[in-house]
Amino acid sequence: MRSRRPKNWEQREVPIPDRLVESLEGLLARKNMRGPLLFPTSGGGPNYHFLDLCKRIAHRAELNCGNCDKGDHSCSDGACCDNWFLHKYRSTFATAHLQAGVDLRTVQQWMGHKDLASTMRYLKYARGKGVLEKVNHTFSRPGPQLVRTGS
Repeated sequence: MRSRRPKNWEQREVPIPDRLVESLEGLLARKNMRGPLLFPTSGGGPNYHFLDLCKRIAHRAELNCGNCDKGDHSCSDGACCDNWFLHKYRSTFATAHLQAGVDLRTVQQWMGHKDLASTMRYLKYARGKGVLEKVNHTFSRPGPQLVRTGS
């Protein structure tokens, strides 16, 4: 588990896959980076243009909606899609874990939510494919047998 300090300076741990840790450690080693920041600028400082970088990556991966009209260009032409914002990645993290069956309290802790209702809003997206299979699996298991006693 890796930890970082969020905007309110309360430290918490958020799990990331081993494969990602290995990839990031390799990247840091190749760039000979030893600072506290994972994605710093070339000078080692905080990258305040991280959203622009994420939008460029989304465009290269052909994830833009193609409908954002910027007057002289659209998001199908470049990295300007309004559907990509940093909080979307956070939302995707929560939704993916809830869909994978991670319990609500654990996701609440990872997200740093004070109340459960903040985490529960990500449940509405957990209706995708596989939900029916999970429900059928839950109710296909043998339940407790009722035993009659007395007359």
